[in-house]
Amino acid sequence: MGPRRLSTIRVRLSRVLDLTRPDVCAALGVSENDLTDDEVALPQAIGEAAHHLGYEAILAPSAAGDGNVLAIFLDNRAADSVLEIVESVDGYVADGGPH
Repeated sequence: MGPRRLSTIRVRLSRVLDLTRPDVCAALGVSENDLTDDEVALPQAIGEAAHHLGYEAILAPSAAGDGNVLAIFLDNRAADSVLEIVESVDGYVADGGPH
């Protein structure tokens, strides 16, 4: 994978499906392992359902390791939602830092 741009973005969203919360996962009948496993069918189905239900984003544990992922559905953004680029670093590579 070649160099990428890594950006820090300030967000304000009102309808986020927070899959980092154990109570939300329990209500959906899924575990963190279900969300981070190599099999992607279930997470994709949850994403499609969340999009269809009008969620602006999903916050979920990262399958790549530590941390979380915020996937934003741009076409579901509310009028008062905020997405603002705070900082960007060019030349970022997947091994963990800028080059």
